[in-house]
Amino acid sequence: MIALCDRPAVLGAIDRARAVSLAAYILPPSVTAHLAAAARRGARVELALTRYPVGATQAERWALADANRAAVEAVRRAGGHAVLASPRDPLHLKGVLIDRRTAFLDDRNWADDGAQTIVRDDDPADVAVVRAALERRPAGNAHLQTVKPRSLALERSAIAAAGAEPLEVESESFGIGPIYDELVLRAAAKAPTRLLVAQRELAEARARAAVPGARTPSELRALDRLAGAGVEVRVTAAAEKMAVGPARAWVGSSNATRDWGSTARQLDWGMCVPAGLIGALRARFAQTWSAALPYVPSSPLRNEERSANAHHASAPSTTSATESKCRTGSSVRSAART
Repeated sequence: MIALCDRPAVLGAIDRARAVSLAAYILPPSVTAHLAAAARRGARVELALTRYPVGATQAERWALADANRAAVEAVRRAGGHAVLASPRDPLHLKGVLIDRRTAFLDDRNWADDGAQTIVRDDDPADVAVVRAALERRPAGNAHLQTVKPRSLALERSAIAAAGAEPLEVESESFGIGPIYDELVLRAAAKAPTRLLVAQRELAEARARAAVPGARTPSELRALDRLAGAGVEVRVTAAAEKMAVGPARAWVGSSNATRDWGSTARQLDWGMCVPAGLIGALRARFAQTWSAALPYVPSSPLRNEERSANAHHASAPSTTSATESKCRTGSSVRSAART
C-alpha cells in the first residue's frame, strides 16, 4: 500500500521500531534524538548523512557539515551505526526503512516545520528498492527509482504524459537539464504550465550573477527562457519537488537540475504515485502556488548563453531511454492522505 503521511507518523514508527535505517542530506536534531532513543532501548539503528552538504557560504557549509557529524556521533554514542557518505558516492536520498517492512520517503529532509510530502510504502517490491538504496546499491522498478538520472526520467515521462493538458511542477533548485528540456517542449506547444521554484536557491543564483564578470547561472538562464516562452513561474519559500498532471504525477527528492557529471550516480528518489494520490499532490501544489510570488526575469540573455541553451535543448537527454517506465501499475494500491 502506498499512501501520503506526515512527519509525526514517521517519528512514531521510529519510536516503535525494532530496526531503523535512515538516510538524509542533512538531519534536524529532533530526528537524531528519536534515532538515539531507539538505539538506547535496543533497536538496530543505521544512519547515513552527507559528509559535505552544500551551503550558500563557506560558514554555512561548515555549520551543516558540523551538524551532520554531531548527528552521527550522537547515534554512535547511543549504540547505533552511523556514517558520513563519501563525496564519491553523492547522497541526496531521504528515506527511512522500518523493520525491513515499511519505507518512508521524504521530498525534503524530515524538516521540523512539516512542510514536506512524505510517502509511506509497504509494497514489498518498493521496500526492496529502498533497502538496496540505503545499502548504497541503487535500484528501481517501473514507478520508483533511487538514482538521480532515473528518478528524473520518471518525472520527465510524467510531464510528457500531460500532453496539452495543464501541468504543475515544483523544484527546490532548477537548472538546465532533462526537466527543463521537457518544459521547453511544452512551452513551444503552448501547453499550460505552472512552475514553482524555491526563493532561497533563486536568491543564491542572483547573488552569483551579481559578481562582476560572472556568467549568468544556469537557474536564471533556464527560468528566464521558460518565463519568456509562456510558462507561469512563481517563487516560494517552500522546497518541495513534484510534477502533477491530469492523470499522472511524480514526487521525489531529485531537484530539476542536471543529471550528468557527479549527479549521474547520486542516490536520490523519485516515484510516479498511484492515481488515487494525484488529487492530494495537486491540492498541495495549489496551496503553495496561492502564497507564491511572481518570478521577475533577470536581464536578457547574452548571445552566447542563448546559443548554449538552444544547443542543449536540441541535444538528446541521458534519461530518454527510461522515460516509458512511469506508470502506476495494477499491483500498486493507493490510499488517501493520512
